[in-house]
Amino acid sequence: MSTIDTIQNRWGGAAVVVGPSVSAYAYKLFVAIESLATRMSLAFERQTTRRELARLSDQQLDDIGITRADALREAGRPIWY
Repeated sequence: MSTIDTIQNRWGGAAVVVGPSVSAYAYKLFVAIESLATRMSLAFERQTTRRELARLSDQQLDDIGITRADALREAGRPIWY
């Protein structure tokens, strides 16, 4: 039997060809949306932490071993990196 089954509807109408289950497509769609949402969440979190890094004082940056130039370079990176 192939993966495509022919099913006749209950009113005796034309046969309907059914492929892989809708739930398999729905699951793949859910996984894709979840992945996209996770990536977007991480990107916005990076953006927030980079802004906070740029706002630190020179003393605070020195405490964590980062120069002002390093902080500004990091803050200027796109959110997808």
